Amino acid sequence: MLPETFSEHLAIIRNLGDKNPTEAFAEEKIRVAKVFVEACRAASEGIGEDLKLTNVADPGQVAAALPASDVGDDIPVLDLRGVQCPINYVKTKLRLEMMDSGERLAVFLDDGEPIRNVPASLKNDGHTVLSQEPIDEYFKLVVENA
Repeated sequence: MLPETFSEHLAIIRNLGDKNPTEAFAEEKIRVAKVFVEACRAASEGIGEDLKLTNVADPGQVAAALPASDVGDDIPVLDLRGVQCPINYVKTKLRLEMMDSGERLAVFLDDGEPIRNVPASLKNDGHTVLSQEPIDEYFKLVVENA
């Protein structure tokens, strides 16, 4: 569940205003929507192995995307090393659902079941696996969102 403070954000978003809204009105809508999306992203990353939220960030302190180390091109990174199947797939799918079509995501996965199952499941969902390469004791998967 998202923090209670989002009930006021929902009211802001639902207020459609005049037929000719001002630039400031539109900018406020965009700002509120971005805060909400980041809170959703943080919440999805906080899903534990029991598929329950373990910790939802305060909307004012929503974490930014993980650094693009070992990736380049400012591609966001989802580090799922140590996360077991099917949770790693669920977290990847949730992150991709919050991205635009054509955007890319780098996913770090362990050897074994994760690297066998996650790419296959993502392909079944219509996403494009652009690369899959071993790095030390894990794999880097780069996926283009459908």
